[in-house]
Amino acid sequence: MKHCCGWVIFAVVLALGWGAARLILSATAEYPSLGELALYPVNELSGFTLSIEEPVWSPFRGYTLRYGIEIDSKEVCVASDEESAFEQLEMLSDGVWHRLSCRRATFNPVSFELGGAGNSGFYGSLVQKYAGYGTRLMPGSYRLTVRLTDRQGEDHRLAAPFEVG
Repeated sequence: MKHCCGWVIFAVVLALGWGAARLILSATAEYPSLGELALYPVNELSGFTLSIEEPVWSPFRGYTLRYGIEIDSKEVCVASDEESAFEQLEMLSDGVWHRLSCRRATFNPVSFELGGAGNSGFYGSLVQKYAGYGTRLMPGSYRLTVRLTDRQGEDHRLAAPFEVG
């Protein structure tokens, strides 16, 4: 009888712990909302290719997207987040891409050049929470876009899709 009582107490404590963890995770969940339409062309910049690794999820930081830009071009482009972030998340909704709303404040804007002689790649990451996109994503199709500006001041976007199940 004592042996059975111990298992019952263990099961109750385990169930209470599991319920408390689920409650905390659901209370701290932040979902980004759909923003404006993303009607611009992507992946049309010759010699620049964006790829991402399998996204990694954490309950407190959301998704971490590690990405790389492979560069096989003499053209030089600038990545800058002085006006708005050069990395953006977008969601496919009803067959159309939408930017996700972002609540990030840029305190130290960065600007750097990609391409040209001797520059064959760039590696970076976007952490959902720290980029201002909350901590959760609804199941669906998403893409990471990176905005680059050429020497003539024209914006180009690279995109890499991923799925959230």
